Amino acid sequence: MDYEKNEGIYLNELLLFPDKMDGLHIWEAGIVLARYFYHSPEILQGKSVIDLGTGVGVLGITAAKYSKCKSITFSDYKKEILDNAISNVKKNKIYEDGTTIGMVFDWSDYAKLKQKYDVIIASDVIYAGTPFKDLALLMDKALNKGGEAYIMIPNERMYAPKFLEAVDEVGKFELTKIELEDPKYLVSPLKNEKEGFQHFAGLKELKFIVHKFVKVKE
Repeated sequence: MDYEKNEGIYLNELLLFPDKMDGLHIWEAGIVLARYFYHSPEILQGKSVIDLGTGVGVLGITAAKYSKCKSITFSDYKKEILDNAISNVKKNKIYEDGTTIGMVFDWSDYAKLKQKYDVIIASDVIYAGTPFKDLALLMDKALNKGGEAYIMIPNERMYAPKFLEAVDEVGKFELTKIELEDPKYLVSPLKNEKEGFQHFAGLKELKFIVHKFVKVKE
């Protein structure tokens, strides 16, 4: 996160991964959104947080390690991916019984969710196979009134309008878009800058837009 302060997180991830196991790879959008929370820790401080489609766990780990959230739930629909995320949590020495939770969860089961949260965080969840309506209804089901969802959607995601339409149909959210242009969000994630940008070329090629949804109606 900050080489000068010797602050960062440690992750098990794959540059090459099996089909439909892309959650074992860290993507640029997750890196940028994690940095947003790192530089603005007050967003999640003292909040109950759920990380949707956690992947390698970069968002939730950042939330727990630097934002001091009250609790963090890591969720993914594949057990193998969730297991890797929890392994990463333990590697960063932030696992705490009772406040660090791993949950295998399919968004189509949104109606079964009993827990309410203050904040949803997610990146790389808007693509061709996303069940947009289920995700929008899950946001409603999971959040307390006044709760917030921070979802990173890079500018080239052609399915973003379908997701935004699904959220609009729920009729309970206000949306603010925040483009992250500051260089502190876009630096190489590796100390070897050249290698970092080779692996994560999107940091130079994409625009990263945080979609902040506030639940204004119960």
